[in-house]
Amino acid sequence: MLNKSTNVVILIIVYVITINHSECKVIGTQDQYEEQQKGLYSASDDIVVLNSDNLKTSIGNGTTAWFVEFYNSWCGHCHRFAPTWKAFAKSVVGWSDIVLVAAIDCFTDENNGLCRNYEIMGYPTIRYFSIRDKGIGVDVKAAISEEEVRHGMIQWLQKDQQEGKGNSWPNIAPYRLSDSEAWKQALPPNVKYHFFLFEDLDSYLGSEVILDLNTLSSIQIRRVRKDNTLLATACKITTFPSLNVMDRENNSVQLKLREPTRAGTVKVIKNFLKSKNLISEPEKPPNPESRTSVDSKDVPIEIKHSDFSNKPSEDILYQADLENALRYSLEREIPLKKMIQGEQFEALKAYLKVLSKYFPLQSGNSEFLKKIYDVISDRPSITGTNFKGLVTLHQQEMSPVFIEEREWIGCKGSALHLRGYPCGLWTLFHTLTVNHAEAYEDEEPESRSAGIVLRAMYGYIKNFFGCADCADHFIQMASEKNLFNVGTADNATLWLWSAHNEVNQRLSGDPSEDPAFPKTQYPRQELCEACKYVDGSWNQEEVLRYLKKKYGLTGIHYGPRAEPKWELSRPGREPLAAEAPIRTVERKPGWDFTVFDISILVVVYVASALILVLVCVQFAVKKSMRKKMFLHTLLGRV
Repeated sequence: MLNKSTNVVILIIVYVITINHSECKVIGTQDQYEEQQKGLYSASDDIVVLNSDNLKTSIGNGTTAWFVEFYNSWCGHCHRFAPTWKAFAKSVVGWSDIVLVAAIDCFTDENNGLCRNYEIMGYPTIRYFSIRDKGIGVDVKAAISEEEVRHGMIQWLQKDQQEGKGNSWPNIAPYRLSDSEAWKQALPPNVKYHFFLFEDLDSYLGSEVILDLNTLSSIQIRRVRKDNTLLATACKITTFPSLNVMDRENNSVQLKLREPTRAGTVKVIKNFLKSKNLISEPEKPPNPESRTSVDSKDVPIEIKHSDFSNKPSEDILYQADLENALRYSLEREIPLKKMIQGEQFEALKAYLKVLSKYFPLQSGNSEFLKKIYDVISDRPSITGTNFKGLVTLHQQEMSPVFIEEREWIGCKGSALHLRGYPCGLWTLFHTLTVNHAEAYEDEEPESRSAGIVLRAMYGYIKNFFGCADCADHFIQMASEKNLFNVGTADNATLWLWSAHNEVNQRLSGDPSEDPAFPKTQYPRQELCEACKYVDGSWNQEEVLRYLKKKYGLTGIHYGPRAEPKWELSRPGREPLAAEAPIRTVERKPGWDFTVFDISILVVVYVASALILVLVCVQFAVKKSMRKKMFLHTLLGRV
């Protein structure tokens, strides 16, 4: 009995290990999808780079406030805003014991869920976190310039002080008293000099200078607004800004501000303190004479493409780009919403509907998108987390749904944060409009809708696309170009082509542009000579033909593997068995457990436990029987 039970357990364990080490894995699984994203910032930018591991342990656990940018490294607006955020961080780096500047990239998988929990609805989003703020922070009004960002942060610091927070910070509230001697009453003994900085009502100069010099313990600076007329008169102030300094005996001197700026004022105060031997000039770093090369910052950046050998030489549509865009949309962008309801939910249903009808998935699994749509259409709302779970569940049940590797091909940029998803999303909707136009005549007349794809695109971009600035531009363009009045499916295809060219023209030379792929009017002449007349105007009939050739089903390329046959579902037509593609799979060692694997493990675990219990019971019974027999024999002998 023991040998049989042991053999059964061993066989089961060996079977489970064999299954997991030879797991049948579809090309393009999750471990291949993980991308190493550098992001737009680093510590050298004087920015704290946050992630899902350190955000909650950093914010709200000290005596500093936090100013955090939530961004997405593919977002064009984020690229344009990044120089502003870097300049802002460097301008306030001396305030780090009061407020820290940080950034978190919501693009990465590990940060995506965190950004959803913080209810980030668009990129970039700026949040202010007060001292000991364990919540999601407060949204900060959008700003364009570094100065506007800095002034906005000062307003929040002032608000915190008014509410009794930041007691260890230097006082940046306006000095309200009219008595110039009142400042000495609560003056720490180490303070030698007191400065009054008189300024206009809407000025931030006083606050900035106070924060810039907050580490100097031998002085105290207070800002005095222009409406404190009594103190201004007592100090004989007639121009603003003006700077007065007083010693502990109340001797007053007005210092001349040659440059009434932040840097100029700080320089005047430091020069005064040097004259009193309270501070000294810091030693300059050594400058070796042997240095013959120039600083790296003086060397022009050369863009190298040695790692860009997969750059397509032709205008090709790749299934990998379509699947990447679709998966990012379903698995990471839509789930970013904490709750999807109302207008957002209707937009989601419209998007899934056109995907289920016109996205080119392989015949065997063309029901994947339709099943998700069917589940969604019967609900009034759904959370982002549940939506992601729904997508994951159906992928596992219908695996393999996707066959391509996760790396971008046609949309691959010269750097990780360039092109990628935005390019892929344009590619996806071009494909949907063309496939809709091709299927239009086969659809039932009562169910035809020429603008169904464009309306779904409008709803998706308005409600889910992460780049808020990009979405606003698209919505404005849709209104100006009459998106909702498109009359035919072919015109919808041309509308999207025209809109894409308009965006390319607007973004030409933009910081988000990939220098290896300049924004041009498409298609270029070398790709389609017939697409333009002699006078340079577009031949839209030829353009439409070109678009259908590229974005149609026969135009799709599948990377290095053999091309499978695809089929969109057509009304009243089931795909033939001979048309079903051969699913490309590969054996790969690893420990990626599916729901099915986990179920097997649970069953095996329970079975093993029961067998071990039975073995133990058998041992106990046999031992008891031997003991009784021993006692019986022993007593018998006695």
